[in-house]
Amino acid sequence: MPGYVFAVLLLLLARPLAVEVALVRSGLDRWERATAAWFRPKGFASVLYGLLVLGSTVPDADRLFHVIVVAVVLSIVAHSSTDVPITDAFARRAEREEESRRVGR
Repeated sequence: MPGYVFAVLLLLLARPLAVEVALVRSGLDRWERATAAWFRPKGFASVLYGLLVLGSTVPDADRLFHVIVVAVVLSIVAHSSTDVPITDAFARRAEREEESRRVGR
């Protein structure tokens, strides 16, 4: 059970917080930083690191690999189920900003 809790905390807190901190001075607004933090850079690295752990002599390597797999699966489910709604929210935001510019003229 602690491995599952760790995977959820990794998905919801640790990775997004790290990206948010990295983007503080980026010039992006809060919504853009939050979106980048949620979707953050990801890729094959987690799988590769998991396989390296599994093939190593690290104590409990099989349990660590299991946690990595759970984190990757949670990430896939969470991000693939939120990409369209977040994209739609960006489109609505852009439309509101455009309308505000037209009305403000």
